[in-house]
Amino acid sequence: MVEVLNVDSGTKEFVKVENVRSLAAEFFRMPVVTYICSLHGVIDKGVGWTTTQIDYLKSLLLYKTMIAKFEYQSISEGVHYVTLYGDDNTNMNILFGSKEGCLLDCEKTLEDYAIRNTAHRQPHPAQQERTMLTPGEVVEEKEGKAVAERVPAEVLLLNSSHVAVVQHVTNPSEFYIQTQNYTKQLNELMDTIYHLYKDSLNKGSVRIPTVGLYCAVKAADGDFYRATVTEVGETQVEVFFVDYGNTEVVNRRNLRILPAEFKKLPRLALKCTLAGVRPKDGRWSQSASAFFRKAVTDKELKVHVLAKYDSGYVVHLTDPKAEGEQQVSTLLCSSGLAEKADKPGQCKDTMHPAITPPTQYPVASPLCGNKNTGLALQVQNIFGLSQKKGRMATFKEHMFPIGSVLDVNVSFIESPSDFWCQLVYNAGLLKLLMDDIQAHYAGSEFQPNVETACVARHPGNGLWYRALAIHKHETAHVDVLFVDYGQTETVSFQDLRRISPEFLTLHGQAFRCSLWNPNDPTSAVTEWSEEAVERFKNFVDSAASNFVILKCTIYAVMCSEQKIVFNIVDLETPFESICTSMVNVMKGTPPKKAMGPSFHLDTYYYSTHSVKTGMEEEVTVTCVNNVNQFYCQLEKNADVINDLKMKVSSFCRQLENVTLPAVFGTLCFARYTDGQWYRGQIKATKPALLVHFVDYGDTIEVDKSDLLPVPREANDIMSVPVQAVVCGLSDVPANVSSEVNSWFETTATECKFRALVVAREPDGKVLVELYLGNTQINSKLKKKFQIEMHTESQASPSYLDDRKSNEMKLWNKTKSVHENGQRIKNLPTDTKKLKSTVNGTESQKESIAEKLPKLSDLPSNSVTPGMVADVYMSHCNSPLSFYVHCVRDEDHIFSLVEKLNDPNSTPETNRLKELLPVENSAGQNHIDPDALVPGSLCIARFLDDEFWYRAEVIDKNEGELSVFFLDYGNKTRVSITDVREMPPCLLKIPPQAFLCELEGFDVLCGYWESVAKVELSALIDVKLLQLTVTKLARATGTIFVQVECEGTENTSMAVDEAEPVSSKQKDQSKQIEDLISKRGA
Repeated sequence: MVEVLNVDSGTKEFVKVENVRSLAAEFFRMPVVTYICSLHGVIDKGVGWTTTQIDYLKSLLLYKTMIAKFEYQSISEGVHYVTLYGDDNTNMNILFGSKEGCLLDCEKTLEDYAIRNTAHRQPHPAQQERTMLTPGEVVEEKEGKAVAERVPAEVLLLNSSHVAVVQHVTNPSEFYIQTQNYTKQLNELMDTIYHLYKDSLNKGSVRIPTVGLYCAVKAADGDFYRATVTEVGETQVEVFFVDYGNTEVVNRRNLRILPAEFKKLPRLALKCTLAGVRPKDGRWSQSASAFFRKAVTDKELKVHVLAKYDSGYVVHLTDPKAEGEQQVSTLLCSSGLAEKADKPGQCKDTMHPAITPPTQYPVASPLCGNKNTGLALQVQNIFGLSQKKGRMATFKEHMFPIGSVLDVNVSFIESPSDFWCQLVYNAGLLKLLMDDIQAHYAGSEFQPNVETACVARHPGNGLWYRALAIHKHETAHVDVLFVDYGQTETVSFQDLRRISPEFLTLHGQAFRCSLWNPNDPTSAVTEWSEEAVERFKNFVDSAASNFVILKCTIYAVMCSEQKIVFNIVDLETPFESICTSMVNVMKGTPPKKAMGPSFHLDTYYYSTHSVKTGMEEEVTVTCVNNVNQFYCQLEKNADVINDLKMKVSSFCRQLENVTLPAVFGTLCFARYTDGQWYRGQIKATKPALLVHFVDYGDTIEVDKSDLLPVPREANDIMSVPVQAVVCGLSDVPANVSSEVNSWFETTATECKFRALVVAREPDGKVLVELYLGNTQINSKLKKKFQIEMHTESQASPSYLDDRKSNEMKLWNKTKSVHENGQRIKNLPTDTKKLKSTVNGTESQKESIAEKLPKLSDLPSNSVTPGMVADVYMSHCNSPLSFYVHCVRDEDHIFSLVEKLNDPNSTPETNRLKELLPVENSAGQNHIDPDALVPGSLCIARFLDDEFWYRAEVIDKNEGELSVFFLDYGNKTRVSITDVREMPPCLLKIPPQAFLCELEGFDVLCGYWESVAKVELSALIDVKLLQLTVTKLARATGTIFVQVECEGTENTSMAVDEAEPVSSKQKDQSKQIEDLISKRGA
């Protein structure tokens, strides 16, 4: 027996091993739609939940409809903390926690920190409920809570020096120091912990540890130390000793509750990277790490702090007692085990400094100027700003590639053309940050020399926020931007504080947006009507009050003259696009361009091109970086691409004849290796000038003389969205070999495919299955290189997370040109044939295992209720099941039969012969019997006329098959030797026979006897019929119809209820005659 978790329902059960199967790869495409949740603000005091408590919780929640507010996600625990609201908006967390006495001590939620936009934001009733707790309902005991806790660390100031001991070494880029700043306090703490736990084996035991728990742990040496839990197993846990930097796996019985007073001392093991060195071969060798360990262990070293990283410091280490070289980094280099780095801490194993502001595009002068969103504004000398040399502290800012789809909350609204959003994903981190800021600055006093990046007290609610000072008044006041919410306020100098370096780590959580205007996409700022503005505010309010997460799509990025960046976005709920709604509101009075600062595009426009999951598109692969990042153009946009190419070429010829400014933005026109001009985007200027050709996907090195700036007059060119759609192969791992990527590049580049859209990634990338005829490229690649997906061998959800994190990393790759130095960008007219990789014996083996096409692979017929058509009946099973041909399609049907039976008329089958060369004397392809399964498409010989027709396998019995003829509707049994593979060219044609049912028959009242089929066929066979579609049954594909027969007027075959089978009072043949005649004349 094994215990299984039903991931789509959240239930667990024990099943027999023989009843467990591996989950096929195609079933991983549908995401898990259940969420593992924990009630926010409720704790079990570290002793677990009783059966009575669990039963009470079930009675409150199970199978009840609730509103769930997702407070934040704990990545380490793998749960979502939620607040549930039941009938009459009852807070179920409080209801349960009050009765069971397990509420936290009035813990603040992220909503409590929200800055109110009084113009349109009202607090939710949930906030009012939280203030109704009585003192008796508050749980004061916190020491036993087995939940993740934030553990503050000792803070080292930049450019400061300390005496320290290296406690643990992984390599020179990752080691832990312990300064002597808290030596006395640590010794006293360790002595107290020792006496607390020495006499009792089970005193204060933690029964149910969780990842992130801060506790006392008995180590291998028999002593207790402060530690956090990093991984939990059935009997053992992995812990990190916060004062020493090492990890151990210990028995769960060795965990003890850590009293609150023992948590006051900050953690003293500080993660560091050695400055000025890097490994010689990209990774530290064992000998280098061993040499470094020997050089620093058991020594008092001088530590000088050079920079602050996300999780540690970059430091110089000096051994003052060494007889020779005292600098550890110099000693490491002189021993030949490392090499000098150009910058302090430059090493592949390190992370980016938290105080370094990122840039959206790595473009440097002289080609382009610096940009910012307002978070990195350097406002000099506005209020006694610190004049320290070197880089000033500032906030990192979010930058997103166009096409990104983000889950957001709107945090502040100035107007629809200027508002701020927050990422829902980071809500938990922001809450922890806000909690720590309140604790850190409670009772603090003003100190002079506050830098531009600071902490400010909000004048409205008295809470502390990270802020950026942007303007000084003549009075003792300054304007600040609250970088995590987007609001600007005027505050007193006395309400400013210097920001601690640890609070610079998290990105500024608010990013600036402007609504996309589909009617005028090149305009950044639109003067919306009052009705439209009110519509926008109501949209945001409704989403917030109903806890609906908004989907934010980045369509473009624009920059003002003040170099403030706006993300041009649309906000959507599952039911509404606010951009579409607002444009509809303003149909009578089109929006005007607002007077104000001038804006220019910093990117070209993104478009979905109406590509949706589940759709098929004809595409041409224009550029391949790897199997998880390649670019396609849509066949349906061929005219747009050709028109754009001509416009760009003509415009650039004019620009070449005029004097142009030498300053570029990120957008440009660039000359490709074929000598033609295309739209480009500058990706880097140093060490080489790299340009990304946005409509094709290539990124290549160009000369500055091959660039032209994009003037404002090029609006019609700028407004055309990017034509290269970034794609990745679905169900193919990210970390394939270079050989696989090279094969795919050679095979796919400039080749036309049919692409089935499987999913869309948050960064806008489309995951696809590529088909050449009925050959699936994804499958062929995996078989050729024997690539196994984790999902095929074990149903491990963690693989999906790994793949997602890998595929979310966007990177640019400099593509080498072909041997002749060119890759012409004209739309290809011929599809590349996969001769080199699918010939000979290897192709035979692959074709046998190739998955045959299914009925779902064929295009569907376009049928809508109310449609009227002239038809002939092709086959009749009963009045409830008969097939018809449209008169207008007769020539097409005859042509189809001719193609299948006249070898001279089927040049399209030549490619089939190249891909699958096993042939019979008739020139068609045999199918291996093992490949035929119910649902497989094929062509089959109909014995009555010896002609070949398109068919679907219904059943298989030894040497015989039961097949259904797609274009006629009849079934028959054929020998397996009379079946061939369907030519790829016929997979583009939908079935020509329509399954119909006469409208009006009630199956509950009886059924048609076999004589009814004979009578119906006699009445309407080979007669011209006028068919009217009344409704469609999507599940079965049945079309409910009314039929008028040739030669009568209004002879609607709306069938009366058939007699029950038990009643033979009326002859059914007579009934059919009556049905036709009763409405005749």
